[in-house]
Amino acid sequence: MEADAGTRDVVFLDESGFAPTMLRGYTWSRAGQRAVVPREDTRGRRVNVLGALVVGTQLWERTPG
Repeated sequence: MEADAGTRDVVFLDESGFAPTMLRGYTWSRAGQRAVVPREDTRGRRVNVLGALVVGTQLWERTPG
């Protein structure tokens, strides 16, 4: 096809999101004692990543931000 002939580029894109603060659905405590778990602010803590793979190239680039 055109990609095999070198007349077209084939690009695969993938996007992922990460949250460094995990929510806790449950916890353990001693019998008769109440468990207290401090809560962290989750606003502005999400990181989104976009990756691209161009078939037939070996290009790596790291961009901040």
